[in-house]
Amino acid sequence: MKTEVMKKSKEYLIFADDMTLERAKQEYFSPPSNRPKREITKCPTMTPQYLRENNLMDGRRSLSPYAEKPNWDPNRYPQFFIQRHCLCNGCIDPVTRKENLSLQSVPLETRMEFFYKKDKFLNTFTTKKKLSIYIGCTCAYPIIGNL
Repeated sequence: MKTEVMKKSKEYLIFADDMTLERAKQEYFSPPSNRPKREITKCPTMTPQYLRENNLMDGRRSLSPYAEKPNWDPNRYPQFFIQRHCLCNGCIDPVTRKENLSLQSVPLETRMEFFYKKDKFLNTFTTKKKLSIYIGCTCAYPIIGNL
């Protein structure tokens, strides 16, 4: 899967025009207060118009769509990361392009180490914590009763 994502990223970089790349770079590296707000907060229906408007490689076109929320803390290293959350309870049916509850959208979680400033005047990072970060969503069979 990692290889496929790398291929898609490389294709995006090759075929994207300079203005699109500059906008993506500004959006990614700007502080959260300057970032454009994501309008999608509920489970979408994958209409042709929706797919045209959301043509970037992100979780909004997935069968288990997710939205991004920036997490910024100037007293932490890294200071910035993106937390994702699932938009649907179920998954998008590829035929009807609507939510289907026979499968469940489940967040993908990873743990990451962060360093926090102990001395704000010397900018030294000494406190280390592991935090859970949601990096996307996937479709899974729902858990039903005691299996």
